[in-house]
Amino acid sequence: MSDDRPLYVTRDSDLAALHARWEAARNGSPSVVRLTAPFGGGRRALCTSLAAKIQGDDPIVWRVTCLDQENGLQWLVRMYGALIASLSQDILRRGRVEMALNSQLPTQPKRVQGWYQQFISALKEAKTDREKGQVQLKLPTDNPLIGLVEVAVGIARRVPLYLELQAASGVNSLGLAMFTEALMAEARHANAKLLIVLFDEPEDEVTKALTPLPLLDLYQRRSAEITVQSIAPWGADEVKRFLDSKGLPSTNAEGIARITTGRPGFVAELAEILQAQGQLEGDIGGITLASLVPMTIDEGELEIPSEPPKEGERKHAGPGDAGRAAFFAALLGQAFPANLVADMGGFERDSVDDLIDAMGDLFEEVQYSQEMGTWLYRFKRGCWREGILEQNTSDEGKDLARRVGMFMERFLVPRGYGFIVKTARVYAENGAGGRASLLRAMALTNDSPDIWGLAYDFSKYFDEIGWSDALRRTVYMNLLDRLVNNGTIQAAEQVHGEVSTWAAERSDRELTAWLLYAGSRLDARRQDLYRARDRARDAIGLY
Repeated sequence: MSDDRPLYVTRDSDLAALHARWEAARNGSPSVVRLTAPFGGGRRALCTSLAAKIQGDDPIVWRVTCLDQENGLQWLVRMYGALIASLSQDILRRGRVEMALNSQLPTQPKRVQGWYQQFISALKEAKTDREKGQVQLKLPTDNPLIGLVEVAVGIARRVPLYLELQAASGVNSLGLAMFTEALMAEARHANAKLLIVLFDEPEDEVTKALTPLPLLDLYQRRSAEITVQSIAPWGADEVKRFLDSKGLPSTNAEGIARITTGRPGFVAELAEILQAQGQLEGDIGGITLASLVPMTIDEGELEIPSEPPKEGERKHAGPGDAGRAAFFAALLGQAFPANLVADMGGFERDSVDDLIDAMGDLFEEVQYSQEMGTWLYRFKRGCWREGILEQNTSDEGKDLARRVGMFMERFLVPRGYGFIVKTARVYAENGAGGRASLLRAMALTNDSPDIWGLAYDFSKYFDEIGWSDALRRTVYMNLLDRLVNNGTIQAAEQVHGEVSTWAAERSDRELTAWLLYAGSRLDARRQDLYRARDRARDAIGLY
């Protein structure tokens, strides 16, 4: 990189537009930005540039990487952990936050005071392991979802706060959508100094099938209040500026833009690859991401058996299976567990470990997962995973991917929540949007049981927000179903009565019928069989 110029990573116009939203937020006009770009499209680089630019304003930078394998409660813990980790890095910043919250205690209701005090206590007692990127913390005993909104608004009243939610659409939970909407409303009411940036992908058939319904509902209802900022693909001019800032020759800027489809993250990786291969100034007309994937195999790492597998035994993965194994790995994501690749291909598990180790140019070892009993690996470069997917865009490749999705749905989804969204993505990206939508709904209804109680309390606490009827029904039905199944009779009766009143006010015939059926199950739990029979009969009449 040249000595007198900073590295060019984002358009000046994109940075200026996002910085303008920050300036408005810093002056008491909170804002929400939906930042759209494909994978590798430059969202993180843009927001990193913004975070560096606003350091002079001394803000709290709260950046959260959402994971699609985590349920709503795990996401909530991650939110608290990211905020506490950010504050723990600077004792002066932590002190400012403590002072900001303590100064507001006398003016707040008792419940809010409790959240402030518990957060301050958690901030003091939290143990941060920076090497592992882990934080040990204690969530509030009262509803932590409401508490996080109140704490965030309390901080933003006094200190500028920048919240960045990366991969927000990967969280199939009501919690994220309700949290975002309430935080928007409360921040505006308090004239808080808050900017929320939600990472998203451009709208197409894939994202329509994958984006959680609560988030879609939020985007539609609050479209006038949410700013959509799209990052356009880089052209030759932007690629040239990037290469110039790196001190690299830029004669092939147009070709690099073509190969990477203008995605800045891939531009940086491709420039390094071409430079290492001595092709940065050569003829790259025939190069694609697919052609650059390093598929070399160190056969010294492999132990190929001399005899074929016996009946009932799995096949030993060898050099001829490298392409198939790499495709299965790419379908699982940037990082993946080796034993799942083996299971997808019907390979012997240890042989897949050896094969991946032998492909050291393409993959790297991350760590051993005690939970899954296997090694975790990842692609060394995001563009190489993209190249593997490009190699399999034929009808045959998409058919294989859909069959992999069927395997995942049948054998992996029952193992745990974390596989539901991954399976949905495999379906959506390979022409099976209907199956993807079904799995998206499954992910929502299989959220952590605790989330439904938190969401029910949340909707009553922030009753001034016009929650959609669809969202309320989702909360009511899932909460009541779990209370009845668990035999929590007193709580179930209370919720049943409140929801029945709500349904009657709206003349909601279908929900009323469902409530009668739920009441019948509740009666059966109490051994009131005659009443259970009568309610079931009434439910059938309404249906």
